[in-house]
Amino acid sequence: MQEELRGRHGELAALRAAFEAAATRGRLAVVRGAPGSGRTELLRFAAAMWRAEGVPVVSHRPRSRAVVLIDDADHLSDPVVTTTAMRMPGCLVVAVCRDHAELAEAADVVIDLPTLSHDVVTELITTRDPLDHSVVEALGTALGPLYGNPGTVLATLGETNLTWVGDLLFLATNRISLPKDHHLLEHVHGLAHRVALLCVVRQGIEVTDLKLLKEDLAECGRALDDLVERGVLTKDLKVACPALANAIIDRSGEDEVRRMHVALAVDSFDPDLVALAGRDLPDAPHRARWLADRAAEIEATDQERAGRWLAAAVLMTQDRPCGRLCYRALAVLIATGQHELIRTVLKEREDASTDAAAMLLLLNGDHTSINGGPAVALARWWLGERPDWTPLPMNTHDDEAVITNAELNAIYHALRFDAQACRTALRFVRDDHARDSFDEITEAGTAGDVATVLELVLGHRYRTPDHGPLKLYQR
Repeated sequence: MQEELRGRHGELAALRAAFEAAATRGRLAVVRGAPGSGRTELLRFAAAMWRAEGVPVVSHRPRSRAVVLIDDADHLSDPVVTTTAMRMPGCLVVAVCRDHAELAEAADVVIDLPTLSHDVVTELITTRDPLDHSVVEALGTALGPLYGNPGTVLATLGETNLTWVGDLLFLATNRISLPKDHHLLEHVHGLAHRVALLCVVRQGIEVTDLKLLKEDLAECGRALDDLVERGVLTKDLKVACPALANAIIDRSGEDEVRRMHVALAVDSFDPDLVALAGRDLPDAPHRARWLADRAAEIEATDQERAGRWLAAAVLMTQDRPCGRLCYRALAVLIATGQHELIRTVLKEREDASTDAAAMLLLLNGDHTSINGGPAVALARWWLGERPDWTPLPMNTHDDEAVITNAELNAIYHALRFDAQACRTALRFVRDDHARDSFDEITEAGTAGDVATVLELVLGHRYRTPDHGPLKLYQR
C-alpha cells in the first residue's frame, strides 16, 4: 500500500484475523465508531490490503473466499437481515456503523474504533499539508474532544480558510467551524436549535435558564436532554467544542443571533450579555456608560474582557461624542492584542486616538480607509507607500495618547537604524523598561522585527496579535 494507516494497526489486525476465521464458515465483523472516527478510511485500507493479497472484495455472489464491505450499514432498512443474508462459508462481511446494538449483537466480531491520540492526528494532518504549528494548536482548541476523530479534523481543516506565508500554511481567520454536514448538527433544528444557540450565547446554561426562551418548558427540557444524549452538549450543559458553537451560530444567521442577544440582555444586568447585544438594545446609548463603568471595575484583573465591554460601549453610543471612551477602549484593545475589535471600532469612529490604532492595523497587514495622521503616515512609510517620515516634537508626559510622539519617534528611528536618534527618543517614552532596552530595540529594528520594537517601546501598553505578519516575522 502506498500510504500507512496511522493509529489503526490493531483494528486492521482484527479484521485480518476475522477473515482467516471465515475460512470454515461465514463471519460478520462489525466496525463501530462515531462519524469522523475513520471508519470509511479503515474500510478503504482493508480493501486495499485484501486486494493486494488477491482476495475479491465487494462481491454479491458466493465465492470460495470473499469479503463484502458495507459502509454506513446502519442506514440500511434492516441492517441485521441484510448483513446476515450475505454471510456464507468463505465470505467475510464487514459492516461499518455508528452504534447499532442489534447489528453488534448479530456480529461474530465487534471492533470498536477509539479516538486517535493527539500526536497521531497531528502527524496525519501535518504530513498531508505544511501547516504551521499555530494552525494545529488552533484546530486542537476549536475541536476539543473531536480532535481525536481524523475524519472530523480533515473535514474541518478542508473548510478552514488558510493562507500561504512562505512555505507554510497559516490561518487566514481566527474562526474555525465544523462543516455544515457534520453529524452533530443533524438534529440541531427547530426548538433544539434555539436551546443550543442559548447555550452558545450564554457559554453554558443552567436548566432554569430555559425559561429565557419563553417556550414550553417541558418541550425545552426534552430538547435539552436530546442534545446532551447526542453529544451536542456536555453533561454540564455546555456546547461540546468551540468549532461546534461557531457552526451553530453560522446556521442561525446574524439576525437570529442578534435577536437572541437582545432578548437575553434587555432586562439583564450581566455585562457580558449587554455587550453582546450592544447597539441593538433599545436603550443602548444610556447603557453604554454603565457598561464602561463595569469595564473599569475589572480592567485590572481581566483586561481582555474589559476591552470587549469597552468596544461594545463605544458602538452603543452610536453618533454621540465619546472621545474619552473611544481612547480607553482602543488603549485596552491594543494592550490585549484584540485587532478584530480594533477594526470594528475604527469602522465607526475616527479621531485623534484612532490614528495610532489604524497604524497598528496597517503594520499587521490590515487595510483601512482611515487617512489618519502621523502614526498612519509612519506605517505607510514602513510599508513603502511614502518616501520618508518626519519625526514629531516630544513631550515628557502624554498619558492621554494611545501612542505618544516620543514613542512614534523611537519606533521610527529603530526601524531606520538611527541608533543615536532612537536613544534620544527613548528618554521621553512612558515605559521605564524601554529606556533600559536600547540594545534590544535597535537590534530588533535592524532585523525589521516590528513586533518586538513595538513590544519593547510600548511595554505593557501593547501586545502583538496572535495572527498576522507581525507575529509570524517575530517567530
